[in-house]
Amino acid sequence: MSDVDLHFETRQWDVIPAPEPEPLSVIVEALQASTAPVCSSPEAPSPFFLLPDSVCVHTPLVADSLKSALANAVAWHLQGAGVDTLLTDTPVLAWTFDTPGNYTITHTVWVLGCAYSLHAA
Repeated sequence: MSDVDLHFETRQWDVIPAPEPEPLSVIVEALQASTAPVCSSPEAPSPFFLLPDSVCVHTPLVADSLKSALANAVAWHLQGAGVDTLLTDTPVLAWTFDTPGNYTITHTVWVLGCAYSLHAA
């Protein structure tokens, strides 16, 4: 093992005083805002739809005037004359009936976790 010579000496440091901070001016102004009806925003999703009064057997029934395009999820429930069908994630209803009769069609849309339904018989 070898000896290590350590040499210590006193150092003089120059202290430079920091300048005094200058006052800062802040101007706070009131912001005025107004609201107006927004015409360009899309219409909120709804379960609205139109159907013809009657349709012939083996002729497609197509829902019209849908307002559910922006819904988070959609479903169609068809009931009557041997039919009890739930169509999920089908934005447009197009269905062909094999049996004459009266049917109930329910369209449900989900918007922000809430379900809204419309029935047509």
